[in-house]
Amino acid sequence: GYEAAGGAPDEASPPVAELFSFVFCGSFCSAPHAAQEGRSTTQLLFRRLAELLGRLPLLRHHSHFLFVPGPADASLGPQSLLHRPPLANAFTAELRGTLEHCHLLPNPARFQLGGQTAIVYREDVLTRTKLAALAPPNIAECDDVNRHLVETMLLQGHLCPVPLAQTASYAPSALLLDAAPDLLVVAGRKAQFNLQADAASGGAREGTVAFSPGSFGSSGKWMVYRAAERVAEASFLELPD
Repeated sequence: GYEAAGGAPDEASPPVAELFSFVFCGSFCSAPHAAQEGRSTTQLLFRRLAELLGRLPLLRHHSHFLFVPGPADASLGPQSLLHRPPLANAFTAELRGTLEHCHLLPNPARFQLGGQTAIVYREDVLTRTKLAALAPPNIAECDDVNRHLVETMLLQGHLCPVPLAQTASYAPSALLLDAAPDLLVVAGRKAQFNLQADAASGGAREGTVAFSPGSFGSSGKWMVYRAAERVAEASFLELPD
């Protein structure tokens, strides 16, 4: 369906590009944002992205682009915070001027997607929970640590279920899960995982699709979520050496 998004729209129907939402998760620059070099590089990279998207009129006018900051991105607060405000406007001026639907979201980000509740959290939650765990997960019952992680998050009602003494958050309520979302994206630096909704399980993850998109910058991998079918699919691009 990607090819159709850039094609000429049928005059009798809206363009296919209206059906696409692109979610970008930081950190968007490998250099720390506190350094002048990091700030300049971030501005340059967002400017280049704006120039690229400016060549795709259907996408820039009709698709939605969502940006979720990572730990090293330019937003208020120290990098140790488990929740972060949106990217600073000064870094995304050209991008916001190019895209008609540009959304600078906090981390974690909560939004509606095709009538479904979606949460995107850019944090290495698996690493944090492993370090804080008093006992290892029951591998005999299930050898998938990502499944253990997601079910723990949903059962605890918290996006980072570790002791409060090991977290830094000015607004702890931002990490709470009042109800299980339809889609939970745990965007860490580890390998991809994909857990489809399992209505027959009767467990905490019964109605939730959960996945990690992996690291596009290092592996060229990402995930596609088809809201109508409630199915997530892995995609990849072969990066040059």
